[in-house]
Amino acid sequence: MNILITAIGSFAAESVITTLLNRPGTQVIGCDMYPSTWNTNSALVRHFYQIPPAREETAFLQALLDICRREYIDIIFPLTDPEVDILSAQREVFAQEGVQIALSPAAEIAICRDKWLLFKKFQHDPAVHVIPTKELNEYPIGAVQLPLLIKPRRGRSSEGLRIVNTLDEFALWQRTLQDFIVQPFLPGYVHVVDVVRQADGSSAVALARKELIRTKNGAGMSVETVNDPTLLHAAHHIANELNICGCINIEFIYHNHRFYLMDINPRFSAGIAFSIKAGYDVVSNHLNCFTNTRIEAQPPFQPLTMARKLVEVITFSP
Repeated sequence: MNILITAIGSFAAESVITTLLNRPGTQVIGCDMYPSTWNTNSALVRHFYQIPPAREETAFLQALLDICRREYIDIIFPLTDPEVDILSAQREVFAQEGVQIALSPAAEIAICRDKWLLFKKFQHDPAVHVIPTKELNEYPIGAVQLPLLIKPRRGRSSEGLRIVNTLDEFALWQRTLQDFIVQPFLPGYVHVVDVVRQADGSSAVALARKELIRTKNGAGMSVETVNDPTLLHAAHHIANELNICGCINIEFIYHNHRFYLMDINPRFSAGIAFSIKAGYDVVSNHLNCFTNTRIEAQPPFQPLTMARKLVEVITFSP
């Protein structure tokens, strides 16, 4: 099987690549918008291709199609949100080439990627606590209770997120920003749940962690595993309601003794290595979901504290 991994400079890439390399008969091809000398993971894959960024949609898609034809690709693993958005919508183009996109159904991805639609999906669901959410342009300034969070409806990695502490600041953003939502600011620890679910719903596994140290763009650096039944039940319920196939990650904020749904990322999490270290091969089981293979059972819970570090690697241009 030939698998194409996109955005191999992203946080999840090394774990995805090294896991797949250990599968007999699997060839891993990688691509990224940056050149190989800027990307240490380029040395891990069989072949590396520099491609246009996803924002250049036409060129991006053509580059991927060219790689698929040249490398006889069977399946694509998109690793970043912009790529997920494009490839989810264009999966039929690749299907005509015999290439499968390893993503959940397109309609469900659209909900996951839109914070307003996600709120509306679960606002009356008794199994899920949602953060009260309004559209920015519809929020009456007389009802403002500070502090507030303003977020893009379809943002990623905390890009565009603003904490608002004054009415003047709120009025400014309301005049100038489009397609943003407003939520109360809820302090607390972020909890991430990696969920792998079989397409027919017959089996699903969820592994949760509390992020002790988190970068500004939402990547956990130090975490501890969590085995809270309420949290895990909510994650399983959400995955079932959205008819998820494969691996996604669901983010909750723990505030006043409740887990509030924050975001759903329909891709591998930046901290996927933590779930692998906790005893579950998330990557191989994600692949199983798209190859008519049963996923492995939930592993025994291990109370672990884990941290990651960055390592400098020197490359030389030819």
